[in-house]
Amino acid sequence: EVQDVAVVAVGEGHEGQLVAFVVPKPGKDPSLMSLKAACAERVPRYMIVDVVHMLEALPRTRNGKTDRLALKARARSPR
Repeated sequence: EVQDVAVVAVGEGHEGQLVAFVVPKPGKDPSLMSLKAACAERVPRYMIVDVVHMLEALPRTRNGKTDRLALKARARSPR
């Protein structure tokens, strides 16, 4: 159900969260629970994402790499 994804860590210690930015495949709409279940099958519990944001595309740097600074800023900004 997922075409592209990036995860950033926001905050520290007990306040820290893993925030995922997901680009779904066309016509798909994965839920938070389905994404967490898929993570639980593949990664240790502490690496399961806390928050998921759906995007049409991940932000890119001029070099075409995922712009993690833009994602961190977006994760920290209130919605």
